[in-house]
Amino acid sequence: MRYNRRLILLLCIVTLLLVIHLFIHAVQKYRAGVPLNDGRICNSNFGVTQEEDLHKIESYSLQSAQPLLKNHDFFPDSSNHSNKKFDFPTLVTAASANHFSELLELVENVNTILRVQYLKMDLIIFDLGFTERQKIKLRQNCNCRLERFPLENYPHHVSILHGYAWKPLVIQTVRKKYPFVMWMDASVRFTTNNITWLFDLVRNVGVMALGGDVPIASRTSLQTFSFLGEEPCLFKDKNEFEATFIVIYPSLLVEEYFMKPWVSCALIEGCMVPSSWFQLLHCDNGKLYHNCHRFDQSVLSILLYRLYHQNLSQHYMHHTFFQICKGGEEQWFLPNFMNKLLIKFHRYCY
Repeated sequence: MRYNRRLILLLCIVTLLLVIHLFIHAVQKYRAGVPLNDGRICNSNFGVTQEEDLHKIESYSLQSAQPLLKNHDFFPDSSNHSNKKFDFPTLVTAASANHFSELLELVENVNTILRVQYLKMDLIIFDLGFTERQKIKLRQNCNCRLERFPLENYPHHVSILHGYAWKPLVIQTVRKKYPFVMWMDASVRFTTNNITWLFDLVRNVGVMALGGDVPIASRTSLQTFSFLGEEPCLFKDKNEFEATFIVIYPSLLVEEYFMKPWVSCALIEGCMVPSSWFQLLHCDNGKLYHNCHRFDQSVLSILLYRLYHQNLSQHYMHHTFFQICKGGEEQWFLPNFMNKLLIKFHRYCY
């Protein structure tokens, strides 16, 4: 009888969560918005020269982040790295407890594919809320460094995990010591270890990221555009970059005009995580302005276009050496076998 009651309670909880999810999805689906092809003339342009674009980035309203940048020593003197050559990057990722199985698959993938070629390649995993059992399992199997990211030391919006403001901060935390970094979401899966050519490319261009296929103006909130002083219409036909997979090589340009504004925006409330963030989680229509918001990815995309629009193709990574394999989020109230079924049911790779 006791087990029957538990099962009924569990089914009720799952049903309630499903109903809430479907309701939110329906509200987002039918939310009215302005079409990207509204016929209005856009009175904003990218710079004719890179110097003009650099001045534009310097004009972003990010000055309030300066005290936090200094307190956390995010950007020590980077000139020490400018003349060094780094053979391969330090691998960096982060996850919370509900993506633990996905993370374990990434660790196995790195150890069995990538580290066969690059034996000394470091993997650093940042803990965004693992259970004690998960931490023990990681330390036993990952051949990595497990570090806790102190969310409590940052403004409260950084603790909103769905806001992803923590990601630029994690990346820059590592880059202070290891300037050549490869960020991977837990969903990244390498299909080959022959990627020395990628490292050679990024040494020349500074930043490479996975290309997306939806306009930035559709997946970025008006509040973020306003913070940066950018006109949304300038990005209505510019497809986003994805923050799933990023490779960053040190240079003064990268430090001052990519990483510093990206980290600064992450630290300022309302810049990367808008006040209406919860209403902008679901992306249903890529043909409307501000249909949803992609947080770290939105700001990343704006910065990359502003910096590199004249030779943007050099900064795209294509699915020639990896896949992205995403599954459902694990739920703490479900038994392990149900979580495995949930992940398997939702899994898709591209």
